[in-house]
Amino acid sequence: MALVPTSLSGLSAPPSANGEVLFDAPWELRVFTLATALAESGDLAWPALQAALISRIEDWQTRHTHDDPYPYFELFTEALIQVLVSAHQVDAQLLNQLSAELATRPVDHDHNHNHNHNHNHNHDHNHDPHHRRRDHEH
Repeated sequence: MALVPTSLSGLSAPPSANGEVLFDAPWELRVFTLATALAESGDLAWPALQAALISRIEDWQTRHTHDDPYPYFELFTEALIQVLVSAHQVDAQLLNQLSAELATRPVDHDHNHNHNHNHNHNHDHNHDPHHRRRDHEH
């Protein structure tokens, strides 16, 4: 469970329900948890992340329609990287190198397939990570 930080509100608020952040994929939870941990340790200022995120969201909105899938966590990740690189907490060249290496790996490269993949777990939602719509438009 990840609660919505009060400093991420309005346009920068993540998709949520009942005060809890909604994640469509494990990587979204991981990046959000990383950002939260960095903020709690004092290594990330939420206001800087929020400003970078709002800028990216506004830019995205000018280039897309309301019907386009809303990539909140992609924008969140880009903003997080921007803030960390700007603060010299992450080496941009190393990050780009690691990103390129990870991009060459096949999907589910670290996923053990020796188990049941029955995803019919009695609830109604789409497992497509690109399905999310911008329902929290302000």
